[in-house]
Amino acid sequence: MRDGTHVFLNDGVYGALTELPMIGVIDRMQVLSSEGAVRKGQSQPRIVFGPTCDSVDRLPGELPLPADLAEGDFVIWHGMGSYSTVTNTRFNGFGDLQMATVLGLAL
Repeated sequence: MRDGTHVFLNDGVYGALTELPMIGVIDRMQVLSSEGAVRKGQSQPRIVFGPTCDSVDRLPGELPLPADLAEGDFVIWHGMGSYSTVTNTRFNGFGDLQMATVLGLAL
């Protein structure tokens, strides 16, 4: 995050988040610190960009992310769906996916 409003993720609309501009932002989100602690700060609207520096690589609207969001945190979308993996484009070398199963993570 470069300021209090703009957030840059290591994934975007050319990767696993490709369907968000069409269906809107999925509200089943959670943010974890790099140590795995749940961020519980009050939500603050943020403008979110993917990693490509392409003008299209921006998520729709503003995402409600915790005010205590920090670099290195993990933004987790629960239940993204099958299209988040099959439509991944790997545009400009970004978007390489690795699958992980996480057990015991509560919303």
